[in-house]
Amino acid sequence: MPTPLPLRLRALTGVANFAIERGWLPTPASLLKMPHDERLKRKALRIACRPGDRSIRTQDIMVAGRGGPILARVYTRPDAQPGAPAILFIHGGGFVDFGLELCDSVQRGLAARTGNVVVGLSYRLAPEHPFPAGLEDCQDVLRWMVESRPAGLDPTRIAVGGESAGGNLTVALALANRDAAARRSRTCRSTTRSPTRPCARATGTRVTCRSESRRG
Repeated sequence: MPTPLPLRLRALTGVANFAIERGWLPTPASLLKMPHDERLKRKALRIACRPGDRSIRTQDIMVAGRGGPILARVYTRPDAQPGAPAILFIHGGGFVDFGLELCDSVQRGLAARTGNVVVGLSYRLAPEHPFPAGLEDCQDVLRWMVESRPAGLDPTRIAVGGESAGGNLTVALALANRDAAARRSRTCRSTTRSPTRPCARATGTRVTCRSESRRG
């Protein structure tokens, strides 16, 4: 016998079905007929989330990525100081819908409550851009955070988190970063007697990803 869904998830599913029946939300079939760029700009329903903290400062930046420019948004509290930790937050949407606007209120809240520099991004969506396109965009934005240090963030203290599909990408990004570091370490050990200094040059700034996801 299948395990029933938790009450809150059943309620959320019921609300979504009701909204689709009323035409407030697109059906999956009609959603995929929308152009890719239109889906990236879609916002969450106002009844589904509270307005974000408007005192948070934001800056939109186009980050150079392997698949083209990536829209990223930097969120900072007015009293943010150089050297603050940072959070890369990855939005949900089933890998096929939405961009950073979906989680704008969440990202503002994270910046307000923690004082951290928060960065969101609009990664490429399927089916136009199948895996690993979205993951590559997340990797490229994380690398940009380390190298460019927007808002003076501390590149050695970057956490990665996300919700729904963004939680999946959070885990994938952490594992990819771990595996890349292991490959660099093996290369150093196999090519030098004293790996410490060559490893530092090969690795550059090391990023430790802490995987935390929200189900939704």
